[in-house]
Amino acid sequence: MVDLWPISVFVAETLALQLVGLDEDGIDVKFTISGKNKLDREKLKGESGIKTLKTQLQAARPKAPKDPINAHPTDMYKTLNEIFKEYLKPENPKPTTLIVLTNGLWPGTHPPNKLEERISQFVKEQLRPRQLDDRHFSIGFVRIGNEGKERLDYLDDQFHKDYKLP
Repeated sequence: MVDLWPISVFVAETLALQLVGLDEDGIDVKFTISGKNKLDREKLKGESGIKTLKTQLQAARPKAPKDPINAHPTDMYKTLNEIFKEYLKPENPKPTTLIVLTNGLWPGTHPPNKLEERISQFVKEQLRPRQLDDRHFSIGFVRIGNEGKERLDYLDDQFHKDYKLP
């Protein structure tokens, strides 16, 4: 994502400007770049929230790695698992939309299908009766760049069939 960081920042800021007025308790930002999670922020609201987001995005900018193949090994399973666990707490039943800006390459996720298994498990947990609105939790993967297109296409088009999800 080093080369794609400027467009990632543009997309994140554009989405935030659209969403900041829609989420009553503010937007949250979580970084999956190894070592950058200390920059995560919650409940960003209004103009000050947008300013904080911009600051955090600049601070999270990945540096060009010495070894590009093993650089910034994102473990998307770990990140989504933490988000799912937090969401499933009884005190957090509000509808949530998770927007993931990604190149679709998550070399730190082992085995690679571990993420799909966790998403499937989470969806099945959501199908259990809960007193929630019609739309409980949605995930949108926004592809940045061209490298991980196949994986994101799979999640969009085939994943639910392979895991027998509605």
